[in-house]
Amino acid sequence: MTSTEINQLFILPKEPEILFEDFYLAILIKPFGFTVEKHLHYPSIEGFFLTHLQSAFPERKNHFIGIVHRIDLLTGGIVVVAKTPQALKQLNKQFEEKKAVKKYIALLEGKFIANNNTIKGFITEDKKNRKAYFSEEELPESKSCALEIENHFPSNENSYVHINLLTGRFHQIRATFTYFGHPVVNDEKYGAKKISEENKIFLVANSLEIRHPKTNEQLFFQIKKAFD
Repeated sequence: MTSTEINQLFILPKEPEILFEDFYLAILIKPFGFTVEKHLHYPSIEGFFLTHLQSAFPERKNHFIGIVHRIDLLTGGIVVVAKTPQALKQLNKQFEEKKAVKKYIALLEGKFIANNNTIKGFITEDKKNRKAYFSEEELPESKSCALEIENHFPSNENSYVHINLLTGRFHQIRATFTYFGHPVVNDEKYGAKKISEENKIFLVANSLEIRHPKTNEQLFFQIKKAFD
């Protein structure tokens, strides 16, 4: 596995793409530099999808777009949106009960060696500075967090990891690996060297597994085949 092959995994489309859509939900790829919800200063998945629905169904006056979960502005990857209130309620329940499986790929600075497959701890959110801090001990106002490292490929320069996110805390992946001295590549906010002017860090929500909110069918979506 070469560095060129790894870098290819972190190249996403510049505009959102719809991977799947039916009456109840849609699965999209969020590019780097997009927000999920509408934003004054950045393009958003919500805005893109509203334009799509208005074009596809011009006869409808109102279009329901339910935001089920979010990923960071600088992170790219798979997101699901609900198209009916009932679907939103059911999908929210899956995420709350941790039945939705979200997996990420990341490129970390330096040679990261995983001592344990599961990293558990606590996230404290600094709302003023929109930053998170990981700790191994519980602190006032901290929330428990956990992730699994399914595979990792350490090297002296950068380390490539597969992550199964068990909890969805604010900036959880970014804060966790920063705590261990290996921030996500290009994540200047968390102390990484800036290597690109793009609104991007090398972190991708690469796959999502959920149950269809109406049929209960198991659905699996993946952007790119991650190296094993």
